[in-house]
Amino acid sequence: MRLAVSALTITMACTASYATNAAMWAEPAGGDLFSNDGLNPTLIALDGGVNTIRGTTGFTAIVDRDYFYFTLSAGQQLDSIFLRPVTEVGSQVSFIGVQSGNQVTVNPTGGSPAGLLGYALYGLNQVDTNILDDIGNNILHPGTTGFTGPLGPGTYAFWVQDTAFGTFNYNYEFNVSGDPIPTPLPGAYLAMLGGMGVLGLLRRRRAGRQPR
Repeated sequence: MRLAVSALTITMACTASYATNAAMWAEPAGGDLFSNDGLNPTLIALDGGVNTIRGTTGFTAIVDRDYFYFTLSAGQQLDSIFLRPVTEVGSQVSFIGVQSGNQVTVNPTGGSPAGLLGYALYGLNQVDTNILDDIGNNILHPGTTGFTGPLGPGTYAFWVQDTAFGTFNYNYEFNVSGDPIPTPLPGAYLAMLGGMGVLGLLRRRRAGRQPR
């Protein structure tokens, strides 16, 4: 069952550490943090540095697919995605895919990856390795758009699933570098601020004049 956004901020294990510049998004025990609908994925925020994303997927009554998205500001990039310990897979591999934008519109049972930037089928032998290059490799995964190197500024929606029977943990480390570039103020707003400064200066000058 999908939790309300207001409840997520309270019940999820989401922390921000200014000392380590890290954030964590984790499904609560027995709960479901991430949306099961690709057209309505869960919005998350990534800090610069290490970001941990933990959840569960698998098949019981239905396939428990997880969808989430985030935006990288100008000046930021996603450098790597590491699989970390406690990651589990069913039937030898699990799946992670990414699409540009704030939705995953690809049919999860359609059989075609067209529309995805990329995806990876990962196994336990890849724990503690970076899988971002595998995700972007459209030679290995034909039909995807593909990309090389880090993902730059933009909005990205991720899709995680394992269709084997059972419940399987995943533990990803999303590493973000760069600092957001402040958005320049509109020219009209700058002109207004400049006018306010001139008015303030005139007022101070008038206040300083003594009557003759």
